[in-house]
Amino acid sequence: MHEDKLHKISNKLVMAVSGESGDTSQFAEYIAKNIQLYKMRNGYELSPSAAANFTRRNLAEYLRSR
Repeated sequence: MHEDKLHKISNKLVMAVSGESGDTSQFAEYIAKNIQLYKMRNGYELSPSAAANFTRRNLAEYLRSR
């Protein structure tokens, strides 16, 4: 596995991705920025389970819109 396939999302979260490098990097950055925004708005980080649900929902919405 390549090191660039692991993306640090927050201090407690890491996301592993597979696929085209540009697409996966952009998606991981989008998820990381939205999780950071959630923390800024609410004053606490998403739990790993909530972050996984957020990621899964965003990916599903993207795939449905194609």
